[in-house]
Amino acid sequence: MEIPSEVLNTIWYICVYSLMAIPLTLSYRVSKVLNFAHGVYITLGAYASILVSIGLGVKLSPILAIPASFLVGAAIAVVTHILVFAPLIRRESSPVTLMIASMGAWIFIKYAFYAFIDILQKAWMKPLFYTTPNLELQGQVNFLGIDISVKFLFVVVLTFLSLLLLALFLTKTKLGMALRAIADNPELAEISGISRERSMLLTWIISGGLAALAGFAWSLFTYISPEAGDTVTLQFFACSVIGGLTSLPLT
Repeated sequence: MEIPSEVLNTIWYICVYSLMAIPLTLSYRVSKVLNFAHGVYITLGAYASILVSIGLGVKLSPILAIPASFLVGAAIAVVTHILVFAPLIRRESSPVTLMIASMGAWIFIKYAFYAFIDILQKAWMKPLFYTTPNLELQGQVNFLGIDISVKFLFVVVLTFLSLLLLALFLTKTKLGMALRAIADNPELAEISGISRERSMLLTWIISGGLAALAGFAWSLFTYISPEAGDTVTLQFFACSVIGGLTSLPLT
C-alpha cells in the first residue's frame, strides 16, 4: 500500500517549515531581533553534513550528521549575536536597527560562505554548489502495511523529537523557565537574578541549531546551493507570522 504523494508532501512541508519557523519565533521572542540571517543558518546546516561526508570520503551516518548540523548552526548564531546583536542591545537600539543589522549579517555570512565553498570546490575538485549529502538513508520501510521512504520517516521523527525536547526544555527545566521569564519581562527577570545575556546566548544556540537541523532535513530531498536558505525565507517567515511571531506556544 502506498500513501498518496500529496499527503506525504504535506506532512514533509509541515515538518520542515516547523523546524524553520519555530526557532525564528523563539529567537525573536527572547531577543526581540527579527533575524533575517536565519536563512543562512538553514543553509549552513544543509551544507554541514555535505562537507563532512565529502571531507571524510564516506557515507555519513545520521548520528554524526545531526550533531554536525546543529553545532554549525548554533556556533554561527552565537558568533552573530556576540559580534552584531549584543553590542546593539547593550546600547538599547530599536527593533528596527536590530533588524537592519541582521540583514547586514545575513549578506556578510552568505557571501563569505560563497567564497569558502568556492575555495573548497577548487581544492577538493568536487561540485559543491548544487549537491546533496551522502548519507546512510536509503530505501523504504514497511510501517503498518504502508511503504514509507526511510528519509521521509527520518524527517518526521527528527521533527517530532526536536520539538518535543524543546517543549520539555521550556517547561520542565530551570534554564527553559529562565528563557520564558526573559521573554515575558526581561527587566523583572534580571531583578530576580536571571542573566539576560546568558539567556540570549542559550536562545541563539537553540534557534541556530534547530534552523540548521531544518536545513539538514531540507537537503535530504533537494539539491543544495548557498542560496538554499534564501529560497525559503518567505515561507518560514510566513509560517512564523501566521503561527504568532510574538507568541511561541508554552512561553
